[in-house]
Amino acid sequence: MGFFINLQVTGFSHWVEVHAAFVESEVMPVLGQSGFFENYQIVFERFKRQFEINTKVDTIIRNKRGHGRGR
Repeated sequence: MGFFINLQVTGFSHWVEVHAAFVESEVMPVLGQSGFFENYQIVFERFKRQFEINTKVDTIIRNKRGHGRGR
């Protein structure tokens, strides 16, 4: 069983709908795998204690221009 939740990412002009479920667990599950990670590039930089969220379109454009991650 789950719920649809709308969230807005700072810097984005649109809302994102994700399907979420709440579970009791010792391990923290990753939220938003359906509807979020498939539509956005998420870059985790744990050593900096930050992460970056990019739209799919922005990621494709940046990679075509040679400005993608790891280049």
